[in-house]
Amino acid sequence: MENRLTAGAVERILNNQQVDKPILQVLNFKPISSNTADRYRLLLSDGVQCHTYAMLGTQLNGMITNNEIDKFAVVQLDKYMCNVVSPDKKVLIVLDLTVIAKGSTVGCRLGSPVIPTSSSSGAAQPTDGGTNKAPLQQNNAAPSSFGNRAYPASTSDVVVVPIASLTPYQNRWTIRARVTNKSNIRTWSNSKGEGKLFSMDLLDESGEIRATAFNAECDRYYDVIEVNKVSLIPSCNDFEMSLISETTITPCDDVTPNIPTLQFNFVPISRLQEISKDSVIDVIGVCKSASDLQTVTRRTTSQELKKRDVSLVDRSGTEVSLTLWGDQAEKFDGSDNPVVAVKGARVSDFSGVSLSLISSSMLQVNPDIPESHALMGWYSREGTLLQTHSLSNQRGGPMGEYSLFCGVGHPIVANLTDFSDGQWVTCFGKEAEMLIGASAEDLGEMYSNSSKEDSRFEDTLNDVPFKPFIFRLRTKVEVYNDTYGDLRQPGPAERSPDRATEHLTELDPSLYSSRAPS
Repeated sequence: MENRLTAGAVERILNNQQVDKPILQVLNFKPISSNTADRYRLLLSDGVQCHTYAMLGTQLNGMITNNEIDKFAVVQLDKYMCNVVSPDKKVLIVLDLTVIAKGSTVGCRLGSPVIPTSSSSGAAQPTDGGTNKAPLQQNNAAPSSFGNRAYPASTSDVVVVPIASLTPYQNRWTIRARVTNKSNIRTWSNSKGEGKLFSMDLLDESGEIRATAFNAECDRYYDVIEVNKVSLIPSCNDFEMSLISETTITPCDDVTPNIPTLQFNFVPISRLQEISKDSVIDVIGVCKSASDLQTVTRRTTSQELKKRDVSLVDRSGTEVSLTLWGDQAEKFDGSDNPVVAVKGARVSDFSGVSLSLISSSMLQVNPDIPESHALMGWYSREGTLLQTHSLSNQRGGPMGEYSLFCGVGHPIVANLTDFSDGQWVTCFGKEAEMLIGASAEDLGEMYSNSSKEDSRFEDTLNDVPFKPFIFRLRTKVEVYNDTYGDLRQPGPAERSPDRATEHLTELDPSLYSSRAPS
């Protein structure tokens, strides 16, 4: 069995060399409690060396609680990663493994593994997995200089972890990132209390991440954070990047890291018709015109919102409407035809094709990027004279000659029921008239003449319930300003009592026989 261990695997893994599915022995393990989820720390051996700081992925916790992994078990690491926590400490994170032999079968330590004098695990004392005289000790890192203490004199001395390397298994870390976007402060109130928060998007050479600050941290950092500035941010929450009381943010004014600015993946305006509804895309265009600031009321909360519609055009000669909300709508000035770049605009099919900013969208006016300079040069030379084609305010094609007129209608809210359940629906126009059996004009006249002697209005409505129909329904989710509304289901499409009676009777004669129309 000893010969099956992958000798030298520990040293190679800690030196960032790839070892394909190494076979190691679990000399010991112990639980580490946290305020998020229990984790298990492992002592792994390859028969030559052992590593005292390996972490089992939380998705594998059941293998220990179910006794699949026990002391002295031989395992094959199918998937793992090695993270640098500090210069003298590396954590081996086991993401997937296969048990080769149970510890109860092996029964002892294989080989004579030692902990190197200069161990990258950060442990100082060896552990004898065979006799278990020295139990595995939890490595408590020294107090971080990034908590309540001051930073080093130079931020270039700080050990920085790339965003792409962040995992839930690192307790202390620092990233150096550029702030690409900062939201407004938002508040909430529910049965558990009240609070506030803001979010920011962070970018470094390896990737992007969103960080959120709540309550006290919201007050502490909102005015400190500056968009497009580079900062050091350590000590956030394990599983999501939320600023906590131990977090500190320090501007990196003394270094010039190679951190990119905001990255765009622009979609030409002429291709927006090919993009599916509710997709989130990046777009750039020249502001051809901008509407006056408007005030609208959100239907769900009765909250007043500011909005402004901006017409964007690019070199394809295609124009689209972009809706701005809140502070961005109030502060936007389109009088000089600026170039507008948006990261994360939502595509809508309202009035043809249109775009709208959502809470995570980022808007830049005249950004210092090649696409912006090229658009500005094009528009100043020929864009003002170009005949543009608008994707917005379209109704599906040429309409020919037509006349506009007002008519009377009565939307009806009804509860449809079959043998299994009921569902509320809204009926409009012809469907409503078909359901009631009277036109809107006739129903209005009945209502106007209703009296004790004339009960036609009440009789007409009371005659509708419990009649069989065959319905064709359409379900629609309404979205307004990044808020999803109620489900609306217009119908019915046809009235056929005979066919409906036939279907209901086939399902269960007893359900319909007592209510069959005369």
